[in-house]
Amino acid sequence: MPVIWALPSRLDARGGFTLLELLVVIAIMAALTAAFPLALNRFLPARRADAAARELLADIRLAQARSVTADRVVSIIPTANGYDVTVAETKGARRVSSRAWRTSTQLALRSLDDSRDLTSFRVFPDGSSTGGRFLIRDGARVRSVAVSELTSRVRIELGEPPASVTP
Repeated sequence: MPVIWALPSRLDARGGFTLLELLVVIAIMAALTAAFPLALNRFLPARRADAAARELLADIRLAQARSVTADRVVSIIPTANGYDVTVAETKGARRVSSRAWRTSTQLALRSLDDSRDLTSFRVFPDGSSTGGRFLIRDGARVRSVAVSELTSRVRIELGEPPASVTP
């Protein structure tokens, strides 16, 4: 007599995963997913400081171009956690743009020789500038954007600034 229905043998039943095995894998994945943001928070200040330095570098270059094309002095004025860009006019200064970062990201402006704090950075229509070093700090990460006085060459300095320099 042919068999139409039969119970699976013991070997056929072991072909898949048990419910317990699946629950253990899901628990491990949940633990790893919960730990990921904690590990990511360690790297965020470094990313924010690097991104802020690149934004500042781009805005300095934009200020240089704006100063030459408009034939006016353009100033970058640091605030506690960002900066304002202004253009000199006959009746004062007009704010062109403003950049605000998170409160944990701080900005300071110092002279290139680190002898004094500066209140503003100016770019002149002839291509020169007042020069200076912008210090960007977020947590323990510090980035420095240096601008030459004579040539207005802008560069991001890697590594920590000298120990005497603090924003």
